[in-house]
Amino acid sequence: MTASLASPGRTFHHINPLDALITNHEPTHESTVLKYEGFAKSLYVDNDLPKFTLSSLDSKDSSDILNNDETSIQYRYELVELVDIFPTLSQLAGLQVPLTCPVNSSTSIFCTEGVSLVPLLTLAFDNSSSDEPSIKWKSAVFSQYPRPSDFPMDNSDEPSLHDIQIMGYSMKTVNYSYTEWVGFDPHSFTMNWSDYHARELYIHDLDPFENNNVVSLRQYQSLVDELSQKLHDGWRHAFVGAQGDNPP
Repeated sequence: MTASLASPGRTFHHINPLDALITNHEPTHESTVLKYEGFAKSLYVDNDLPKFTLSSLDSKDSSDILNNDETSIQYRYELVELVDIFPTLSQLAGLQVPLTCPVNSSTSIFCTEGVSLVPLLTLAFDNSSSDEPSIKWKSAVFSQYPRPSDFPMDNSDEPSLHDIQIMGYSMKTVNYSYTEWVGFDPHSFTMNWSDYHARELYIHDLDPFENNNVVSLRQYQSLVDELSQKLHDGWRHAFVGAQGDNPP
């Protein structure tokens, strides 16, 4: 327990000198640095220590991508995912950017479900305008987590594949967090959208910490229907822009 609470401090003890080294180093056009901070603990936020849920807190990680001259950066707030890191670094390094995975990617050797963040980085490093330029980007990001049953069991947090009976599929937008817990077949790796076990809806403006599930309130029924369809459509339909050879 003590080790879990002390680990962030220990981590930053090593990261801070690295930050100083990067800051003092003369940047070049060949310099790209990815700093990824993925803590495995919630540190008792909402009385939760491990990250075994689909809450926004548990599904978020921190990362910085520094390229060329850091001093001209403008911060942008967009919906991005960990799957975007690989195509991003590929493009920054001048390597082949992997194509988007087909619907059935079981036979694909080299593909990605992410998109390169280079268009966002280009705008972030563009200091020519004081107004933040607009860009068409993702309207939602997605995550999932398994459960062996509706009620807590010894293996509820980390079930083996053959024990998974329920899968939680979660979607985060700028304004909402929506999740459906549905039946799951561990042999065919398929979900049954009609086999509802639970649903969750959180309104970020009213409930930023996601403590009040309002999915059953009648006033949000049309919103739930809209978000449910968007969740079922999946990540391929959440990208509203175009990106060269790498469209989702």
